[in-house]
Amino acid sequence: MPTPIEIMERLQGLPEHLRAHHRRFIVEAVTEETRAPMVEFYRQREIASEAAITWAKAHGAEGFYPPHTSHGHEGKAVSTFSWKAGAEPTGSAWTKAARGYQSRPGYVAMYPSRRPAGKVITAELDQLPKFPGYAIAVDHLGAVADLTTERGSSAVGLSDGKMHWTVPCRIRERMFIDAVNHNYDIARDAERAAEYLAGEHPEWAHSLDYQDDPINWRPPAGWKFRSRSEFEFILAEARLQSEREKAVA
Repeated sequence: MPTPIEIMERLQGLPEHLRAHHRRFIVEAVTEETRAPMVEFYRQREIASEAAITWAKAHGAEGFYPPHTSHGHEGKAVSTFSWKAGAEPTGSAWTKAARGYQSRPGYVAMYPSRRPAGKVITAELDQLPKFPGYAIAVDHLGAVADLTTERGSSAVGLSDGKMHWTVPCRIRERMFIDAVNHNYDIARDAERAAEYLAGEHPEWAHSLDYQDDPINWRPPAGWKFRSRSEFEFILAEARLQSEREKAVA
């Protein structure tokens, strides 16, 4: 089994964007092949948004709250809508939304109740186009999502006591993935293993004999690394361009 020192030495030789001191890394899809799944993700999301707002207007609502995006492939149905205060439905079919929904002053957020009338609405909403899961847009990058050894498997993005997710980003027509860096987790594993090996219970040390050699992973063809500063600059340029277009309009 590799030692913590051997693992840390290998991590030092990584490209800067994948070095273990970065919790995340950013890549841009630069070919039609890598852009295609991301374009499809946003296409499905726009279709779902159009269907949701059409349903909202037809039922007297002013707008809707997009559901939390799944990190898998399964899509999610819209369920919460916004009405002007005083114009919201008063029957048994709807329940006022509580925490997690920031209503504008003068508006009320509501979702279908669990009563029979509310279940009818939920079933109707379930027939609308679903908001797609992130996996549709990010899986083709092939980023390492799990670290597996003979002792078990752990998900990437949990080693610091928080939950980090790989997500797509779109800036005008450019497509990016803001990905969780598995090498950060590997470095944490190596640090903990070193502590146990130097202590009273070396047998408790985390195994560093990872399957499929995740340290050797690199983005396939069609992706280009972008630093956080580059990404923020591209975003700032896009915002400035949008502001200028609005001013001209």
